[in-house]
Amino acid sequence: MNKFYGNKIFALIVSFFLTMILFFYVKTEVHSNNAANLFNNVSEEVTETISDVPVHVTGDIDQYYVTGIPESVSVELKGPKNVINQTLQGKKFRVVTEDLAKLGAGTHYVQFKMENLSDEVSYRISPSTAEITISELESRAFPVEIQLNNREGVASGYEIASETTNPNSITLTGSKETLQQIKRVYVNLTLPNNQKNDYSSEVTVITEDANGKVLNLSPSPETVKATIAIRPKGKKVPIKIQTVNGDKNLTYEVSLPDDVKEVTVYGDSSVLNAISEVAGTVDLSDVTQSTEKEVMLNIPTNASDISPKEVQVTITVKSKDEASSAGNESTQSDQKASSSQQSP
Repeated sequence: MNKFYGNKIFALIVSFFLTMILFFYVKTEVHSNNAANLFNNVSEEVTETISDVPVHVTGDIDQYYVTGIPESVSVELKGPKNVINQTLQGKKFRVVTEDLAKLGAGTHYVQFKMENLSDEVSYRISPSTAEITISELESRAFPVEIQLNNREGVASGYEIASETTNPNSITLTGSKETLQQIKRVYVNLTLPNNQKNDYSSEVTVITEDANGKVLNLSPSPETVKATIAIRPKGKKVPIKIQTVNGDKNLTYEVSLPDDVKEVTVYGDSSVLNAISEVAGTVDLSDVTQSTEKEVMLNIPTNASDISPKEVQVTITVKSKDEASSAGNESTQSDQKASSSQQSP
């Protein structure tokens, strides 16, 4: 019997058994005698799926325009439960691309990977790759049009005087190919009903190709202030040019451009009915030879505005002797023509 208890194998079995009893006793004490927590030091393996994880671009690509990278991906994490929980709480992990600056211009397949993740956690990204296009960046300025959706919003008896944006052009940056597709840069604007006064609104710039498809470009600025100037309907009347302070020894002939013989007067209909012409005055005190001069037109009493507000006139100057000589030559020419017609 003493030999049995002195056996080394028996001693080892008894020692192991006593060690396990002590281990379970300590675990039970630490975890408040909850049997379910006895094995929590060896955390169970779990799998967690996270959606809409942003994709971060790696590399200095300020001089490039990149398309094809998804805004976000789904990530499946697998590992010890306590490590997964800490990872999700910390939110320091992220999905990144490979260094795009090393790829250069062209079409490439890139792979996504995780950063700031414990070595005890494995992962799977979906999608894990993407076909991207890297192009050299170009910038161009484009004028901004206004697409007015309801011109009938202007009150009866009024009309649109002008349509402007501030700024009147924006800068678009993208690949050369994308910029070449741009057919139209505009803003949408809708007037309130029965509008009698100028109307302004801050609106978003839209870029479209020839098929009306909105292009993936970021205008700078992204919004502009669109203004519709509204005024009463106008009436066209002749322009009358008057002269003052002329030299008595000179003659003056003042003429308007062929394409500017009338001016549009704006105001209430009762005011417009009484206006038959718009006058402008040319001061000839400093005119000694033929020249051109800008002349301000006078806005008629009670009229709200005129267009144009000034015109350029041509002033032909002659001495009275030259004018008289020219008149005599004209008279003699007429007399000769009359005599020739009377000769048998």
